[in-house]
Amino acid sequence: MSVKSQLISTAQWYGGAGFPVFPIHWPEQDGCSCRKSDCPSPAKHPLTPHGFQDASQDRAMITEWWSRWPAANIGLTTGTPSGLLVVDIDPRNGGDRSLQTVIAKNGNLPATAQQFTGGGGRHFFFRYSGGRVPKTLAEGIDLKGDGGYVVIAPSRHYSGGDYRWAGEEGKESLLRLAEAPDWLQTFIATPKNDGPHPEPKNADGKFGKGQRNNRLTSLAGTMQRCGMAPEAIETALLEENQQNCDPPLPDGEVRRIVASVGRYAPITVSVSVSSNDDSGFAQVGVATRRAL
Repeated sequence: MSVKSQLISTAQWYGGAGFPVFPIHWPEQDGCSCRKSDCPSPAKHPLTPHGFQDASQDRAMITEWWSRWPAANIGLTTGTPSGLLVVDIDPRNGGDRSLQTVIAKNGNLPATAQQFTGGGGRHFFFRYSGGRVPKTLAEGIDLKGDGGYVVIAPSRHYSGGDYRWAGEEGKESLLRLAEAPDWLQTFIATPKNDGPHPEPKNADGKFGKGQRNNRLTSLAGTMQRCGMAPEAIETALLEENQQNCDPPLPDGEVRRIVASVGRYAPITVSVSVSSNDDSGFAQVGVATRRAL
């Protein structure tokens, strides 16, 4: 299969599996396909007008994009739309050293989908109910949630390398994701002094524009992890929206949040065997399944 045929067929597979994708500029012999000599993000920035906000699962849309740009790299949106949290390790900025420090403090990351980037980095993918995440976990380690995206295999890096999945399952490892470890979820939930944050609009604590969606998504994820039924989550979120959001979101938007979070059944974990591969991570048998 040619590279271009592989790109379009794989992009269609991601969309069909429930992961919204969009086309990204690709590397050319003299740089980025955008043809800008000073491109700040070669082969990593979107081709569509609104970037990751244009991401789609629709096969017809995906086919149209890659028919127009057959060499386009594949962008995968993170956070609520895809149910993905990505831990991005950049060894050029000390990510590998930081990762060893994180492991020493918190223990190994659970076995989950892992991608090697074309530039020598790694992406670890975890199930995620959505919401804002801190940009940085440690030096050289970024987190990708709502409002983010990653370039994904079989895309090509401008350095000449290819993005590729680790392990024999390849891209299908995305269908059996582990949930983020407790310590990482605690880190995400702990307020950080990483810049200004929007405050509730009113002194009585109601959530204004810029906070409503994240608030409801986070609340829905908490209820889902507690095993609440989708109908109960929807009822509670509609009430929360009316009582504590100012102005309230449209009911249809609230139901979309519930539907997005509800795509993932509570994770069931069964540990069978524990060993270390040459990446230093404990490979624990994790029985999980993504609800599509």
